[in-house]
Amino acid sequence: DLLKHASLEVRAKACKVLGLLKDELAVPALVDLFVSDAPSRKAAGSALVAIGPPSVTALRQLLQHRDREVALGAAKYLGEAGSQPTSEKIEVINALIANLKDKDRRIRDAAITSLGAFKSEQAVEAILTAMQVKQWKDYYLAVNQQHAALALAKIGPLSVQPLLDALAKCHEQEDEHFAMWAEIALGDIGDPRAIDSLQKLAVSDWDQNANVRTHALYALADIGRPALPTLVSLIGNERWGVRRDAIDALWQMHSKQHISQPEPEPILALVARLDDEKEEVRKAAADVLKYITGATTLNEVFFRFIYLNLDRGKTSEATRMALAYQGFIEDNLTRVLGFGSERQRLFYVASDRKSVV
Repeated sequence: DLLKHASLEVRAKACKVLGLLKDELAVPALVDLFVSDAPSRKAAGSALVAIGPPSVTALRQLLQHRDREVALGAAKYLGEAGSQPTSEKIEVINALIANLKDKDRRIRDAAITSLGAFKSEQAVEAILTAMQVKQWKDYYLAVNQQHAALALAKIGPLSVQPLLDALAKCHEQEDEHFAMWAEIALGDIGDPRAIDSLQKLAVSDWDQNANVRTHALYALADIGRPALPTLVSLIGNERWGVRRDAIDALWQMHSKQHISQPEPEPILALVARLDDEKEEVRKAAADVLKYITGATTLNEVFFRFIYLNLDRGKTSEATRMALAYQGFIEDNLTRVLGFGSERQRLFYVASDRKSVV
């Protein structure tokens, strides 16, 4: 029996072969190896996952094993094995939810991660409940909020409305950390239903460190094109911190290629911020303009966009930008005459506002 071979490498290869064969008759032997041989536990667990539904009952029973390392391994692998089509789906979810009350924090976190494999309202509710437990208040029920956020994001659209409902109550509870991870989950899911709530959080001021605001803006960036008008409007917000962070979020939206080509509204919004009263905002606007357009002068910003859209056959957008450029020159005649159109360096405009008015 190669599963009992003295060589760890041989045992691991035997597990891999049994997993490829998907033979349910191998489950008892693999479970014995999983329980008794810690160095082989990873290989045995992977084989049980590969076999799938026939392994579920055995793994579920191991959740209550007296050896906490065995129970931890079972919690890790059960989500992968149980998420495949199986008649025991409800039993698996209930068993993992029960493990959220385990005194071992590692087992609770593993159970959270495994619950993320199930497209289940019951799983979403359990993850959210655990995610909102404050560590300082009840350490033995708290979970890693990052793991919980990733699990909710993995579940996907089914998590969106419960997350929004929980965020709506967040202000009253002043739970900044939960809000941040909930926003990250919403951004990873990328569902436009979250845009309105994220916009409200982006202009909120209830967290002293502005972490909620920043993560709300980054979540809007992760949602991509549907959130672009909202992000552009926030670039003109009355609060300079919101303006700066919204500009950074626009950079993130482009860097992750949610938007492949420059569009007129964000470019015009950024150009307007080159005269912002705050240096941080001016510099951010200049940097993002250079990144989006590849330009180093204000003329290049406009002309690159105009010619790009002419090449793409989008004459209406090219015309809009041409008219905007005409208006820009008329409104900034002193700047043009003072430095010459080819010397309007973006970094210069952004770093010294007094020299361009």
